[in-house]
Amino acid sequence: MIPREYSSGGRRRLGGLSKQGNPLLRFLWGEAGAHAAPGIRLWIMLRDQIEYNEFCRRGQKQQKSSDACAGMPATRYGANSHRPVD
Repeated sequence: MIPREYSSGGRRRLGGLSKQGNPLLRFLWGEAGAHAAPGIRLWIMLRDQIEYNEFCRRGQKQQKSSDACAGMPATRYGANSHRPVD
C-alpha cells in the first residue's frame, strides 16, 4: 500500500493510494473498510446508548451538512452515483 505524495519544498502531503503494489491487497483493503464502517457506527450507538436518529443528529452538527448522517457519505458518493477516477 503506497500513498501518493504531493510534496513541495519542506512540506510533505500524502494523498490516496497509488496504483503501485498488489492489486488484490488494494481491493481487500477497500472491501474491509466498506464492511467495517457500519460496524463502527453500530458500536458507537451501543457505546453511547443512543438511537439512530440521535446518531445522525450528532453527525450533522459536526459535518455541517443536512444531507449526510454521521459517518455516512453524502449523496455525492451514494449508491446511485460513481466516484471520480483519479
